[in-house]
Amino acid sequence: MKNIEQTSKSMQAIIFDIDGVLIRPPYFYNTHMETEWYVWAREELDSFFKSDIFLSCLEGKWDIKDFIWAFLDKCGWKKSVEEYLTQQFQFEAKYLDMGFLGKIQEFRKQWIKCYLWTDQEKYRAEYLLDTLNFSYLFDGHFISSSIGYRKKSPEYWKYVSLYFKKIDVLSNEVMFFDDIQYNVDEANRHWFSGYVFTSVDDFAKYERMIMEEIWWDTVVDFWEEWVDAKELIK
Repeated sequence: MKNIEQTSKSMQAIIFDIDGVLIRPPYFYNTHMETEWYVWAREELDSFFKSDIFLSCLEGKWDIKDFIWAFLDKCGWKKSVEEYLTQQFQFEAKYLDMGFLGKIQEFRKQWIKCYLWTDQEKYRAEYLLDTLNFSYLFDGHFISSSIGYRKKSPEYWKYVSLYFKKIDVLSNEVMFFDDIQYNVDEANRHWFSGYVFTSVDDFAKYERMIMEEIWWDTVVDFWEEWVDAKELIK
């Protein structure tokens, strides 16, 4: 893991994971379902979400609605798949950290591009981007079901690296925050600056560092403009 001092002194972009960073529920929705008398929900749905089928849904290869209904049926769900997904998404959205989201908007006001990176199947991705308005609140996103690969795939990183190359941003000018060490290690292995997100309080040290860099860049810009103005006067 990198120390704070090892990050770039010219930060251009920050990329945030969603689950475990922006949205932090105390437990999964299938655990919540058991409090509503769906007694097999955790066992049945855990088996689905850990399956190769769901991993393919995250990569946009298959449609979750074509498969999850069988697992819902086993735990006694009598409503539609659409109703299940809506209730799951709404449950999770209650734990969106609005204060942390506000910090991200402050970064954007300082001309730092802020992006999402996340493994999501297409329906939850649509909910996050459209219903929660993430498409407006962030400058872009790297979502697995859109790209066709998950974070652990080399192809995913080729996509991300090519994107920043096209907009002339160096990899060490991009910070990645994720709550899973493996994903952070992958970011660092591809020459980005990856950090483990543990809490908002812990993130404060990175926030201070970023704001200090913005202040210093402003001072440098002012100095360069002053020097240029003196040269013109001569």
